[in-house]
Amino acid sequence: MAITGASVNDGGSYSPTGGSGVALSQIGGSTATQKAVSIGTGVYADLRTVDFKISTPKVANAAPNGYTQKRCEIFLRSPLALDNGASTVNTVRMVLSVDVETTDAEVSALVHTATDLLQRADFADFWKYQSLA
Repeated sequence: MAITGASVNDGGSYSPTGGSGVALSQIGGSTATQKAVSIGTGVYADLRTVDFKISTPKVANAAPNGYTQKRCEIFLRSPLALDNGASTVNTVRMVLSVDVETTDAEVSALVHTATDLLQRADFADFWKYQSLA
């Protein structure tokens, strides 16, 4: 499916189907601005891990309302054993940056639209094959 002409669910809600719930377990230390977790349990080298990080707004005179945007970041790492015996790590990084005046409803709508961009079949070729067609 071509990106141009595709559709996206703007501001709707997302409900995942299939799969199974897997507990997140904290790994390492956590601070007021970040936390690291594993998806499930097992040998650390084989675990998928997720880092959660937040940045609070700071005074910035050049910013439209005098503050930087607040930011939430998720960084997912998924180890992969290659056929040749080597290993690599596949990653997904998601960042949400919003103005401090953004309402909860506006944040939710933005997250739902982003979720749709990640999972909608219209964009599968983009995610799997790096196709911009």
